[in-house]
Amino acid sequence: MSIKCAIKAMKKNPGDSSIIVASSGAGITGYAGAGPCIASKHAVNGLVKGFAAELADFETLEMAQIQLGLHTRKRSAAKGLLLF
Repeated sequence: MSIKCAIKAMKKNPGDSSIIVASSGAGITGYAGAGPCIASKHAVNGLVKGFAAELADFETLEMAQIQLGLHTRKRSAAKGLLLF
């Protein structure tokens, strides 16, 4: 929904604009025990690709996606790290 609103605003105010969508590595690589998370990240990837195709006619609009990984206490403990 926020992407649709951003696109409307960007079309009304032409110029160099970008939409950046954050996802995670789970959208690229799957792993055991995280099916719903992985499915939602793949959905985000598809959403970005779909909107990018729809916006192909508007040279000044760009869609970008970044893959993020969060360092949680659980993940850090598994690697022997300590988070404060």
